[in-house]
Amino acid sequence: MVHQLAAEPFPRHGIPGDHRPHGGRVVDPAVAERARDAPGGLPRREGRDERGPRRGVWRARQRSRSARQLRARALAGPVFSVERVESLAVAAQRALREAGVANVSVLLGDGTLGWSAYAPYDAILVAAGGPAVPPPLVEQLAPEGRILIPLGKRGAQVLTLVERTGSEGAHAGALRHTPLGSARFVPLVGEHGFDA
Repeated sequence: MVHQLAAEPFPRHGIPGDHRPHGGRVVDPAVAERARDAPGGLPRREGRDERGPRRGVWRARQRSRSARQLRARALAGPVFSVERVESLAVAAQRALREAGVANVSVLLGDGTLGWSAYAPYDAILVAAGGPAVPPPLVEQLAPEGRILIPLGKRGAQVLTLVERTGSEGAHAGALRHTPLGSARFVPLVGEHGFDA
């Protein structure tokens, strides 16, 4: 979702407020470009799951000239986003509604557990750095699906494209990890991330 929604600037008033008290930051644009352009990167028109909607909403609004352009350029398929901080989930839902984006759903919960109700996902974008790929996300990944996640210790990760190979059922196929370069993301907090 972060990189596929739009490509033009959006008026500053459309960007959600400062969420730094919750540890929220926006992904560095250079890192975002690297992720978007990765070989076999994230699909452009398939259902996906995202962790941390404040980042997606900020990026979508930052890069769109108007809500009409945002709607016109939005992914054709559904987008499911999980946010652990209630005020941020509510702000994301409001911003999406105001922008007229109807194909994005936001769940308040632990992003490391995913959103199994709508699985399997063709792509999962994790906007926080974790020590390893959370097993529930792997379980929710479609055959030949992809997870983009920063992996490593707190404060220093490697942006990694994880691809499920093979197409025999949702759990079939090995996982291939492709490092895309160093990155620095906020810690992934939750049952399968760093401690809260």
